[in-house]
Amino acid sequence: MNIVACYYKPAGGKIYNTSSVFDRRGNIVGEYRKTHLPSFELFQVAAGNEVNTIDLDIGRIGVMTCYDISFPSLGEALALQGAEIVFHPTYGYGWVESVGEATLRTRANDGSYYLVTSKSYAYKAAGKSSIIDPWGHVLADAAYEPNVVITRQIDLDRKKAQPDSYVLSVLTGHSDMRTRYICERRPELYGSLTEKNAQTFDFLPPGPAQDEYRDKLVKGIYHW
Repeated sequence: MNIVACYYKPAGGKIYNTSSVFDRRGNIVGEYRKTHLPSFELFQVAAGNEVNTIDLDIGRIGVMTCYDISFPSLGEALALQGAEIVFHPTYGYGWVESVGEATLRTRANDGSYYLVTSKSYAYKAAGKSSIIDPWGHVLADAAYEPNVVITRQIDLDRKKAQPDSYVLSVLTGHSDMRTRYICERRPELYGSLTEKNAQTFDFLPPGPAQDEYRDKLVKGIYHW
C-alpha cells in the first residue's frame, strides 16, 4: 500500500512537521513540510516554505497538516496543481465539531478533490477520521472509537462534472467543474492574498531565552 506518515523530522539543521509519502515498495517518493504553524508549535519546529503535490500510482495527491486546513488558499493551491486526493493528518479541528466538519467538506468541494482526514484519538479535540468526496459528502468516518480503520473505494476517473446538457456546460464547453473553475478564476483580482502581512507578533527565536520561556509556560499550564 501507499502510506502518508506524519512526524517530526530533522533536515538542514531544523526540525519540520513532515508528512512523508511511501510507495508500495517502502520508498519515500515525496514529502510535505507543514507550512502554517500555530504559535505553540513554533517552539519545536520550523515552517515549511513549499506547497507541492506528489504523484503516486493511484493519482496525484497533496497534504494539508492539521492547522493548514484553516487556510483556504493552501487548498486552492493544491487544486491548481492538480491534486486528486488531499490527505489531512491532524490532532483535531481546533473548534466545535459542526464547524470543523463543515470546513473539511468546504475544502473538498471548493478544490474538487477527495479529502482524507486522519485524526488522533483524543476526547478533548473535536473531529473524526473521515473520507470526503469532491462534492463535500462524507463517505465514511471513524466516529469516536479508538483503533478504527475505515475504508472506502473511490474512482478517480469519475470527474466532478455536471451533465453535458446543463446550461453552463453547453455555454463554456466544459462539464468538468474543476476545469471550468480554473478557466473562470480572476487571479488579477487576488493580489491582496500575496501581500506581506501588515501585522505580525513577536516570538522568541530558538535559544536559551526561548528555552527558559517555554519551561515557564509548560509549568504554568500544568499548574493551571
